[in-house]
Amino acid sequence: MLKAVGILITLSTLSHLSYADSHWPPQTGAKVAGNALEYPTVLKAEQKPLSEFLNQGAKIVSTQIEDTGPVLTLQHGKKSLICFVYPANSSSDQNVATSKCYGLN
Repeated sequence: MLKAVGILITLSTLSHLSYADSHWPPQTGAKVAGNALEYPTVLKAEQKPLSEFLNQGAKIVSTQIEDTGPVLTLQHGKKSLICFVYPANSSSDQNVATSKCYGLN
């Protein structure tokens, strides 16, 4: 019985976490404790493909799959980057995968 209660508490906690994750970050102006203000952020367009950064030793910090394709965060020396990968699409004229990267600092 005690084991069943522990499992239910764990499942309840996990379902709460997935609900919280789906609403993160809070919307601008939401009255939520600790909600940050939005500030302008400069994204410096990098004129190199993702593959070149990786070949030069950049490390993948995180990945996310979006509707348009993978989004990767990289660390290249002291520079942090975000890169968007656009897969080849046979239904358009884009017949090769492409990427674009932006410096965050």
